[in-house]
Amino acid sequence: NLLRGDVARKKFALDGDPDIYSFNSLLTAVAKCSKPGRNLLSISDSCLVTMKKQGIESDTLTYNARIQAAVAANEENRAIQLIDELLASPKLSADRYTINLALMPFVNSGRKGQMLALMRDFYEMNAGKNNRIIVSAFEAFLNTLVQNDEVGLARDVFDAFFLSIPKDRMQLTGIRPNPTTKHFNIMLGGYSKIGDSQKAFELFDIMLDIGVPVDGFTVTSLMTHPGISPEKITSLLLQIESERVILNPAAYRSIIGAYGDAGDAASACWMFVEMGHVCQKRGRGAETWNALLGALARGCIG
Repeated sequence: NLLRGDVARKKFALDGDPDIYSFNSLLTAVAKCSKPGRNLLSISDSCLVTMKKQGIESDTLTYNARIQAAVAANEENRAIQLIDELLASPKLSADRYTINLALMPFVNSGRKGQMLALMRDFYEMNAGKNNRIIVSAFEAFLNTLVQNDEVGLARDVFDAFFLSIPKDRMQLTGIRPNPTTKHFNIMLGGYSKIGDSQKAFELFDIMLDIGVPVDGFTVTSLMTHPGISPEKITSLLLQIESERVILNPAAYRSIIGAYGDAGDAASACWMFVEMGHVCQKRGRGAETWNALLGALARGCIG
């Protein structure tokens, strides 16, 4: 009702009718409230009808909000219809948010090539001019793919745009931005999710070779892989020490647990002591003691 000009003016003493910003705010709120089993697309459609009556044209944000609502409600066919409308518009263009919303609908409908083309166009438009936007956008792209179990495709994207490994003969122009710790951590988290330790440690070696800083999440992701030998854990710690990385309590607990899984109770105790020195009081909570006791139990069995 607030979008009806007469109601809005009377209640809030507005000078004019709601504009595109008012409608987009409402559409974004609808999208955030949408979820499987709660299809609110009828509200979005009603809002669009009112916009047309008032002569207000949709912009990219309008489409993004409607696409988000469709994706959240698991209405992928509707999402694809809206994405195609936006891409076909001579007045509008897809932005980073459109691309991120389009990832899974396009993947699930067999349109990976078009998805990669959208990424390439976005990349080339900003390369060398706004690398910060590229870095941030691809963090979101990789995270969306990994969270939806498309780890292999996420790695293809990461290689093509950041590691200079050609994929699908993709030719890129402009100055290539450098990958960040977060990019690597997203991929390492993906490999942890699917249990591929070989690719995880290979990617970690690349991370070190090109000088990308390691953090606590990096270590935690690597330590979740089963079957890591005590020697491999110690070698990893030496690499981390050479990088002068300060680990957080979660990273130390993951190392303690990994030593326990490897049957090395003594090293688990050593890491517990080391954690106490580095983290002090933060390293003496119940969660840490539980990690140590669990490691000791597994280590003694091992």
